[in-house]
Amino acid sequence: MNDPLVSINCLTFNHVKYIRLCLDSFIMQKTNFPFEILIHDDASTDGTQDIIMEYQQKFPEIIKPIYQTENQYSKNIDIGSFNYERVRGKYVANCEGDDYWTDENKLQIQVDFMESHPECSVCFHPVKLVWEDNSKPNYIYPSKEERFNKEILELKDLLKSNFIPANSVMYRWQFYGKNYKVFYPSDVLPMDWYWHLFHSKYGTIRFIDKCMSVYNKNAGGIWYGNIYLNHGVKMIKFYEAVYKNFASHNKLYLYLTIIPSIKQIYDIFKENNHRDGLNFIENNPNWTNVNRGISYLLLSIRSYKNKLTRLLKKCHSLLPIFGENI
Repeated sequence: MNDPLVSINCLTFNHVKYIRLCLDSFIMQKTNFPFEILIHDDASTDGTQDIIMEYQQKFPEIIKPIYQTENQYSKNIDIGSFNYERVRGKYVANCEGDDYWTDENKLQIQVDFMESHPECSVCFHPVKLVWEDNSKPNYIYPSKEERFNKEILELKDLLKSNFIPANSVMYRWQFYGKNYKVFYPSDVLPMDWYWHLFHSKYGTIRFIDKCMSVYNKNAGGIWYGNIYLNHGVKMIKFYEAVYKNFASHNKLYLYLTIIPSIKQIYDIFKENNHRDGLNFIENNPNWTNVNRGISYLLLSIRSYKNKLTRLLKKCHSLLPIFGENI
């Protein structure tokens, strides 16, 4: 096979219920270019590896798996690097083993877009969020409001929130000739948000208005349950890595994002008597009385400003009713 234009990055662990649908959604892609499927299975015990082997035998030219015999994630080993270090494509598309794509032209659509927009370093599209336990209604994400009513976005937008679904993104890969691990902070979550931010340093973020994936919310997923209690320390490390690498010039990010995030996690740790988490925060150099005081003041100012803005808008809307008598 010729060098692939796209590398698909797929991480799996005990995804036996989903992996066939996921792999079929890769294989069905209709493209005018070659692509490779890089799979890392983190020592599944439910038969996931058997299914991957079956597909590998059918499609040996494009399916390139790694089968772990011991779970790496439980050892705090960066499982993303196993695939990312093998990337040969100009572009990278992500999809974990419990999610899948729904459009056979997804890769072609995104590659065509990236090729015709060389200034773009990240593109994404909406996905259908599906709750397996029916605890919430399914819906399309992100909404217009969640992506700030924009189709062309920047790093500063992505710092506010992660509006890019993991299995919708395509990167113009930035690691050729670079030491991949230099850019990779250890033991942080969410890792996909970090890579979105990293790649958005090199160009614009573009939205393609076509739903082409399903993102499953299931009990086996990492973001199921109380995410702050389960992953709070890694999330704090994430915000600090983001501040250091993408927002160090912006003190407001510290006061309006990092400190409030730590406060939210701290309250949950305290409520659940999570001693290791509490010790981590209480020894955190950003968790000072001065920083917390500045953060509280700025958040209060922003809150009053938002209330005043809403009040002025309401008053403005009443002007046609009262006319020139006001």
